[in-house]
Amino acid sequence: MQKSIIVVNDKPLEAWREVIKKFQPGCPLFVETDLSQLDLDSCLFKKYYDSFKWHFRDSHRSLMIEMQRALTRYEFSYYDRIHTYFGVDQLKHIRNKPNDIICNWDPVKDPTNQPKPCFITLKLIPDGKHLNISVTFRTRDVIRRLYPNWVVLFALLQEECKLRNRKPGKLFDYSNQVMARKEDLLRVNAWDEFDRGLGESKNND
Repeated sequence: MQKSIIVVNDKPLEAWREVIKKFQPGCPLFVETDLSQLDLDSCLFKKYYDSFKWHFRDSHRSLMIEMQRALTRYEFSYYDRIHTYFGVDQLKHIRNKPNDIICNWDPVKDPTNQPKPCFITLKLIPDGKHLNISVTFRTRDVIRRLYPNWVVLFALLQEECKLRNRKPGKLFDYSNQVMARKEDLLRVNAWDEFDRGLGESKNND
């Protein structure tokens, strides 16, 4: 019987590694972590980035960069959906109405479109001096997309914190189901840094 995967770890790389250890295809996933502790200098991250850097660039483009051309039938931009697609700049809107959420799902078009958007909702949650971020995804590739999404979400969170004079807080990340390619799982699990831990010198390769 399939169970949900639940990971609570303030260190994102350790949280990601725990997700891979617990991975079961098709299961729901919930992760709570602290994006301000992203370790982009570690040996594990460098090896991961070198292997999947296209997905980092694509995640950044999708969420942070306005498309300068018309989108084709087989693509979409989360940036455009957040700022223009529904006829309102949702990011600007929620600064004035903090209880509202950003929605990227169009119930009229998306059920029949291909590909379907994976990123569904985002909510920014004030918490004292901090600003937390809560996100929901329809489905998630835990190797090719999960960590790139976190890096880009932290960039978005940092921008909002500057505007609101707050500090980046926790990430609450929920996926309705997860997936991964077998060859990706084998490759990542074969890395020495994956099993050795994250305490290696940042200057070692």
